[in-house]
Amino acid sequence: MSVHMAELERVAGIRRRVGMLVTLAVIAGVGAWLAGPFGVVLVVAGDDAGWLLVGAGALLLAACVTAIVFAARIRRAIAQQSLPGKENPHFDEPVPSQDPRPGIAWAGSQLGSS
Repeated sequence: MSVHMAELERVAGIRRRVGMLVTLAVIAGVGAWLAGPFGVVLVVAGDDAGWLLVGAGALLLAACVTAIVFAARIRRAIAQQSLPGKENPHFDEPVPSQDPRPGIAWAGSQLGSS
């Protein structure tokens, strides 16, 4: 039982890390979306502080992309376990009932059936 609990804790830890990386990616993406264009507007207006915002926007965009890539790589560790195994050769074959008595679906077995 402890093996199963250890595996569940490992998967839960991976999911927490993926969740944190996705949250970081969203925050960095929103920051890049706000800082980058505003910095470009300030650079066009002639303000030197715009270059700082453009640089911050570029760094935030790089952090966003990096967090997305790492989250996808870590998530792949969970997805590997759910790959299908060996196919079951008897899956589509009908299995006759072991009960020799006819059931309700047997034609002519009930009162009033013709």
